[in-house]
Amino acid sequence: MNRPRVLQLITHLDPGGAQETVILLAKGLPARGFDVVVAGRPGSEAVRLTEAGITYIPVDELFRPISLGKDARAFRAIHGILRDQQVDVVHTHSSKAGVIGRISARLHRVPAIVHTSHGLPINPDMGRGQRIALLMAERASARVSHRVIAVSRATSRELLHLKLARSEQIEIIPSGVAIGRFASADRAEARRLLELPDDALVVGWVGRHFEQKRPQHVIEVARRVVERVPRAMFVLIGDGPLLERSRAAASGDRRIRVVGHRSDVDRLYAAFDLFLLASAWEGLPRTVLEAQAAGVPVVATDVNGVREAVRPGETGYLAPAGDIDQLAERVSRLLENGEERVRLSENAKRTIDAEYSEEHTIAATARLYEDLLTTTTRR
Repeated sequence: MNRPRVLQLITHLDPGGAQETVILLAKGLPARGFDVVVAGRPGSEAVRLTEAGITYIPVDELFRPISLGKDARAFRAIHGILRDQQVDVVHTHSSKAGVIGRISARLHRVPAIVHTSHGLPINPDMGRGQRIALLMAERASARVSHRVIAVSRATSRELLHLKLARSEQIEIIPSGVAIGRFASADRAEARRLLELPDDALVVGWVGRHFEQKRPQHVIEVARRVVERVPRAMFVLIGDGPLLERSRAAASGDRRIRVVGHRSDVDRLYAAFDLFLLASAWEGLPRTVLEAQAAGVPVVATDVNGVREAVRPGETGYLAPAGDIDQLAERVSRLLENGEERVRLSENAKRTIDAEYSEEHTIAATARLYEDLLTTTTRR
């Protein structure tokens, strides 16, 4: 009997949480009996797929912004992939790939159509016209979906509220992390790689420099904390369109380092004494889970799925989005209390082991595919 064939379709393969999930599934699903093909606009993460021997098909026409011409060309490209690959499951990630991919899959009568909502397609920074257009497109593609995966309970509630999925369509599957990879990293080696003093109290941030992640807020917090805690240092790791703006904002203070993209980030969390997330909105941020897997306590904004991963007083602390003063206060207090950091770290590692392993994500996704294919085969 032929193994079921899965197309993992994502808008782009630049670094990000959704991309990490695609790579995780592409590597893990073959052991569960599935053949996997990945398609999306080329980015630096595509190299990891080809190095792992995973079939990757570039779709140059996929872009985040709405463009009738480019979107039509992307639709034709995906149409061709579905025609040539003869897949049994189409699993889409991110909004643009989700809309075009799901509608195209329905036209091709693909037996199982799945979409993962890593975070809502609409956000507070959008204009009214763009928001309405995206809601209409998302609702249309939801109607042709067999399942919509929410990465957190908060995402599930938001999908229902915005009518982007029906309750019977939703499956909650958190995006797991490779716990062992982060837990085994060496602190001294990580500090050597980042050229950090042994005695510094280091606050880390990992992400893309764009508005959702509010890197400017991280730098504002840093400026306040380093004045209160003389041994404090901040390290911001990641690329993105606002990278140079972040570097300019941090210039002149050697205690705030904006290091840009690093391919060895899984080894670098161990250098941190504390992890900071200042995002305006999130689905379920992998960076928070990765920090906790590395034994690093977290201070984060109280948004969406973050409040499920960071349990106040138990695995970290939260502050309202945009509240620089409270974020700075939380960070300063934890840097001054080593025993509290240890307690939070130990609690967080236990939570990660129980709820957010990559093995759970792969197994739950494979079961979902199997159930859908069994159901559609019987019809």
